[in-house]
Amino acid sequence: MSARRGEPGAASFRSRLTARLSDLPVGLQVKLLVAIIGLVALGIVLTSALAETRSILEAGALALAVAVGLGLVIARRLTAPLRLMRAAALRMARGSYGERVPVASRDELGELASALNALAASLERAETLRQTMVADLAHELRTPLATIRATVEALRDGIMEPTPATLTALSDETLRISRLVGDLQELALLEAGRLTIDARPVDLGRVLERVLAVREPDLAAKKLRVDRAVPPGGAWVVADPDRATQILHNLLDNALKYTPEGGRIAVEMWIEEGLLFTRVSDTGPGIDPGELPLVFERFYRSDKARSRGTGGVGLGLTITRKLVEAHGGTIVARSRPGRGTAFIFSLPVAPPLAAAELPAAGPRWPPRHEVRTGRPDAASRP
Repeated sequence: MSARRGEPGAASFRSRLTARLSDLPVGLQVKLLVAIIGLVALGIVLTSALAETRSILEAGALALAVAVGLGLVIARRLTAPLRLMRAAALRMARGSYGERVPVASRDELGELASALNALAASLERAETLRQTMVADLAHELRTPLATIRATVEALRDGIMEPTPATLTALSDETLRISRLVGDLQELALLEAGRLTIDARPVDLGRVLERVLAVREPDLAAKKLRVDRAVPPGGAWVVADPDRATQILHNLLDNALKYTPEGGRIAVEMWIEEGLLFTRVSDTGPGIDPGELPLVFERFYRSDKARSRGTGGVGLGLTITRKLVEAHGGTIVARSRPGRGTAFIFSLPVAPPLAAAELPAAGPRWPPRHEVRTGRPDAASRP
């Protein structure tokens, strides 16, 4: 009976000991385990050397049993989270990217668990984008191909006449496919670092005027007002003229699509610390804060209902970011739902302007109080 009454006390002692050991940092637990093993080894040596009586042998056996027990407890404590992380990693390798492991401590194992969870979240997001990409590509290719096939069959069967309007419609659909394939090819070259950039001094203000002249019919059709502000000495940057045109075209195209009829688009340029910053803002519906970090992802569209004819397949902003970064610049997006969206990118100022024409000190251009965009974050700068 006394032995049975002692069993709960022993179990309680073991649980308290395990809890105390669990609270220790992993590094300290390892050191404790090494110390215990060392003590056991020393005890065995001493016991063997001084084994003169039966009691010494029994004490050595007891010390060995205690050391083995503590070692098993610590080893299980150390390996349990590692086994969980290994199992989760194997499931992720099989495509289960929703796996997460509990972060039970702030030591090295806790940091490893957090890193594994971050990796799983990144893989899950990439898989979602990949599935969306496949669906979007299938849709974007299926629609024009179906139109072309139906038109060609109608022409073959004599149902339709090969009028200029019919041939123009066929040409538009083939151009639609060509643009999609061209966007994909350009993005692949940018991501591989193989796109040629012919950088030279370029006046970005003049590039803007040419882009606006090309888009004038579209702007007039929606009755949009375009306000622009360019530094008095010009907006000279080091850039590839064709790529600079493409950057502005993509950003203005995005603003044009999302700005309602009668709205306003503003393009402002200013020089700061050897960089030319360009801000393209609109008075559109804005972007939800949760989706704002995704606007530069491939095949992302804030309005999932848009087709390529109205909203594109979701490659324009991705290509724009890659082009800006290929020139050594940066680009950010800022938005508030219902208050419009702004894209701000920077490019290196052309050396002659940076060295000779920029004032060494004085007010920034344009002064912050002169920037009027109708947006609450208009005065913020990157």
